[in-house]
Amino acid sequence: MIYKRPYHILFNALCEWQVFALLGLLWAGQPLVGWGQYPPAAGKPGSTAIHKDSSAIKSWALRAEVIRGWQDISTKEQKVDFGTADNVLGPADGKVVSLGDSGVAVLEFDPPIRDGEGPDLAVFENAFDDHFLELAHVEVSSDRKHFYRFPSVSLTDTTEEVGTFDPLDPTKLHHLAGKYRVFYGTPFDLSSLGDAPLLDKMHVRYVKIIDVIGRVKDGVGSRDSRGVPINDPYPTPFPTGGFDLDGVAALHLSTIATKTPLAPSRLIALDPIPTGSGMLHLRVLSGAPVEISIWDVSGMKWYHTTSKDNHLPPVPCSAWPEGMYFITAKGAKNQIQTLKLIK
Repeated sequence: MIYKRPYHILFNALCEWQVFALLGLLWAGQPLVGWGQYPPAAGKPGSTAIHKDSSAIKSWALRAEVIRGWQDISTKEQKVDFGTADNVLGPADGKVVSLGDSGVAVLEFDPPIRDGEGPDLAVFENAFDDHFLELAHVEVSSDRKHFYRFPSVSLTDTTEEVGTFDPLDPTKLHHLAGKYRVFYGTPFDLSSLGDAPLLDKMHVRYVKIIDVIGRVKDGVGSRDSRGVPINDPYPTPFPTGGFDLDGVAALHLSTIATKTPLAPSRLIALDPIPTGSGMLHLRVLSGAPVEISIWDVSGMKWYHTTSKDNHLPPVPCSAWPEGMYFITAKGAKNQIQTLKLIK
């Protein structure tokens, strides 16, 4: 027994030293590299994931432009080609566009997003589970000239690259889109951007999604806000490689709509609703078929059809709740027109 006490004292001393060292890091505000310290996967206590059907969602992107990235940026032999920009318009539905290594998508909102209480927007990816995650940086702009990036943090160990199908721990990821599985959006709060002199936080019209390149060995990969390489599945040498964007939702909307139309295309026209008729009359102006969808501000779809022979039957709307609706018309060659309806 006389030999056990010194070892016991030594063990306690080591434990106390570790505790004090840990407390010292926390006191200093330093991230604990390798320790999960951010919200966990969707459905778990403390998660910040936002479901696509959440009542917090006020609107979805109405226009998008996509610049394709590479299937493998180390070879730059072929770009990804899965999905179209139209797939990210309206509510998240599992239909995506793949960005590829370094690919970019810019989404437009009208009315613009504003800084409110808590998160202001959410980005949706299509990860099939809580750990096979593909990541992207998120930036916002009021004028499409000056973009500000949310300060990302990745605590994933970088001594070895994450392989193509290797898992990631969401508790080690912060301000990176793709942190949550399909149909659960990653939230972003405009107030976290701090001083952004060329950004009107009450009038954010554009959201940019930039694929994270998970190559950490030779310096060509993406880095977080601290300059630390971000470990992300790599390579993903497929037509569906890189971040798969499903949609972007606005959680707070400005009360001031933009005066610039979202699209110059004139595909349909909206005739006034005759008093008491309960019918919505749309006229097709295009010589080709037009796909038409009508959404409310929460993202619920109330109507969907494709015109035939330049004819659209009247749309019964008497049972629709009063409020604002968005009418989206899609024509040939990615033509898009959006109209607003106040009922």
